[in-house]
Amino acid sequence: MDQPPTPPARRAESRRSRRAILTAAERLLRDGRPRFTMIELARDAGVTRATLYRHFADREEVLDALAAAIADAVLPALFEALAPLPLEEALTRLAREVVDVGAAHAHVIGGHHRRLGDLAGFVVSDEPFTAFLADRRRRGELTSPLDDRWLARCIRALCLLALDGQEGTGDAAALSSTLRALVCSGLK
Repeated sequence: MDQPPTPPARRAESRRSRRAILTAAERLLRDGRPRFTMIELARDAGVTRATLYRHFADREEVLDALAAAIADAVLPALFEALAPLPLEEALTRLAREVVDVGAAHAHVIGGHHRRLGDLAGFVVSDEPFTAFLADRRRRGELTSPLDDRWLARCIRALCLLALDGQEGTGDAAALSSTLRALVCSGLK
C-alpha cells in the first residue's frame, strides 16, 4: 500500500506544479499564443485541470503570477548590481536593464490582460526605488530637494514607458538621459 505523501513532499510537488504551469504559460506567450485557454495551459504544463485550478482560478491569475515571478527574479539582482555604482552610472545601468528586460519579456507584457501601468503597479512597488534613492542620499550623492518617494514614482513611471516602448522610449540612451536629468539635477 502506498503511503500518502508527507507535507514537505506535497509542498515540493505543489511548487513543481506551479513552476511547470508558469513555464508553460510563458512558453505559450512566447510561441505567439496570448489567448491560450486554461485547458491548453494544463495540457502544456503536464498537469491536470484540477491541479491547475488548485493553483490559479483563471488565466488572469496565471498571467499576474508570471509577471510577479519575472519581477521577483529580476529586481533584487538589479538593485544589488546598482548598489555599488556611482549614481549616474547606476541610472545608466538601470535604463539599459529596463530596456533589456522589456525586450526579453515582451511576450509577457504584450499578452497580459492588464494595462502595463496597472501590471507594474501590481508587481513592482516604489519601495526598491525609494530605498535606492535613500541610500544615495545617505551617501551624499543625491542632493535633490525633491522627496525620495516622489522621485521613485517618477523613475518607475519612466521605466514603465520604456518597457512599453512607446514613442522611442524603449531606447536605453534616451531613458538614461531622462533619468539623469530628473535625479541628478541636484548632484554635488
